[in-house]
Order: sequence, then C-alpha cells, then structure tokens
Amino acid sequence: MHAVHCHDLNAWNRAARRTFGDIAVEAHGAHFVASMTARDWTGVRLIEVDSPAACVSGARHGGREGWYLLCNRDGGCRVTQGGLHADLDAGECSLLRADAPWQIQFDQRNRMRVAVLGLAQMPNALALRCAARHTRKESALLAGLIERSLRAEAQAAARLDAHALQRALLDLMLLAQPLPAAPGSAVPASGRASPWWPRIDGIVQRDLDDPQLDAHAIARELRLSTRQVQAVAAQRGTTVSAHILEQRLQRAAQRLKHEPDRRIADIAFHTGFNDLSHFCRSFQRRFGVSARDWRREH
Repeated sequence: MHAVHCHDLNAWNRAARRTFGDIAVEAHGAHFVASMTARDWTGVRLIEVDSPAACVSGARHGGREGWYLLCNRDGGCRVTQGGLHADLDAGECSLLRADAPWQIQFDQRNRMRVAVLGLAQMPNALALRCAARHTRKESALLAGLIERSLRAEAQAAARLDAHALQRALLDLMLLAQPLPAAPGSAVPASGRASPWWPRIDGIVQRDLDDPQLDAHAIARELRLSTRQVQAVAAQRGTTVSAHILEQRLQRAAQRLKHEPDRRIADIAFHTGFNDLSHFCRSFQRRFGVSARDWRREH
C-alpha cells in the first residue's frame, strides 16, 4: 500500500497520472491540498482519493484498457462519458470505461473510493451502465468492500485472491441497480426507464455525422454483440439503422432552417449522408416535401 499527499496541483497531476494513466486535473485557487491511498493486486487496484473542487478528465489520447468503479463517499460530483452523465451524491456509485474519454466534475471537497479493474471484457449487464447513477444500499456494500480491502493488514492483504476480489466487486455492482434515467432520457416501449437505450442513443448523437455509424460500430464501442444492440432497439419498436436515419433527417431539417446560406449538399454530407440522392429521397419520404421546399417554407 502506498500513500501520496500533495500541496501543489502540478505534483498532484503527476501522482494522478502514475495511478490512473492519461488524466488531467484542473482546479482553481492558490491552495490545493489532496491525498491518495492505493493498494495493488494483479489486475485490481483500489484507491481512495481526497481532493478539493476540481475537474478531472481522462483518456484524452486513448487510455489503458479497463474500467473504473467509482464509489462517491463525501461531496457531490458529476460523472460524464459518451454524451451521458450522472450526478452522484454521497454513498452512490457509477462506472466508467478507462479507455474512452470521461470527465468528473467536483464542485466541492470530495472523497471517493475507486476500484480500477484491468478487464478487457466487462459483463454485458454492466458494460451498458457507463455514467449511470446507482442506488445507495448496494453501493454501500461495494464501498465497504473497497475500504476493508484497502485498510487490511499487509499479511491479510497478501493472502487476498485478486480474482475473488474482482468477482466480488462485480457481483456487488450488478446488485446496485441504476436509478431511473434523467428527464428527457429515452424510455423503452414497456414504459420502464432503461439503462441501455440512452447509451446507444448517446453514441448516435455524438457520431451522427460519421457515415460509418451503424449497429456494428455501436456494438464494438459498448463491447456487445450486434444482436444485443438490435434487441434493445427492437424493444423500442425500431431498428438501429432506422433510428440513425431519423436523427440524421431531423438534424438536417434543423440545419436547413437555421443555415439558409449553406448548400443542401453540404448539410447532407455533414449529417452523415454520403449519397446526396439517398438524402433527397429519404427527406422527401420523411417530410413530404423536398429539402429545397422545406427550406423555403421554414
């Protein structure tokens, strides 16, 4: 086990990069006092961080493979990844992919426990929960396991099996069901808030201008099968390709309205269409008028 105490933001950034990889910490104010305690096993690193208000960004250039399991102990924070966010209060937890861009905004002094899991593949039920907010009861069990493992005497810690610890952390995380999605998040046809569709839609909204965006690309990012991604879409009575097309057409319609001097072809290509005739046919079918007439009417 090792501990770090810093009274300087630059020193804290160096220590944080040694522990978490490619991250950057930004903070305001002359006095920056933070501390960190960490303990390592093969494939598992447990960390407790105590820091002032700051903004932490990670995986700016492609991070190390793995996952961050976050247990917020004191103070609130906002966790963001893939266009999604979760506002965590004390006692709540969330999950982030270590190899994709993420951000945590601490607006006050905060203490957080983190389990870094060097997993190439996360169970599907968890992989779909990135940047989700989880219920407190099971989160408390998770935080307790991390704390007891961190504080264990050296002899006891040396006997702890890393695979068993990793399995226990994942099992507790699976128990911690996500809280209902924030207002405006998608809701499946059954009427229940889903932790899955908002993550798929978040990728769609982020990469809408990419002509290569499809169910396969989304499945690769979420580390799921294409069939699983399509099943989530089917629950909402649609397909991934139909949803992507609808979002592209809606965005194109807004740009035609608000960018009157821009060429229709440019708008089509910048909303993910790589075939102008396909765009024109799709737009006419969706809105009942041509793109040119839509612009004139609006």
